[in-house]
Amino acid sequence: MRSRHSYGLLQTIGLTETIACNKVEYLEIAVELGRNSSWRSSLQQKMKNNPRIYTQLFENPQCAASLEKLKPCLKRLSLKRLKIFTRTEI
Repeated sequence: MRSRHSYGLLQTIGLTETIACNKVEYLEIAVELGRNSSWRSSLQQKMKNNPRIYTQLFENPQCAASLEKLKPCLKRLSLKRLKIFTRTEI
């Protein structure tokens, strides 16, 4: 779920060039961000130049509604895992 959440956030703020399709790509992007200060600066500038970035991320009612819909599913999943874990411990 974390990867899909990150994907959604990066899509929302327009930093799609930092989205990896696999673990190797993820590492390549991370290394490039660490080594290439001009690319890193251009990404920072891209974020600074987007005046709607805060509202897109933090004042988006659709995002909050989606997370509210997800909450019961996560609770059921957690309870199911807890039951499996408890059974194996007995």
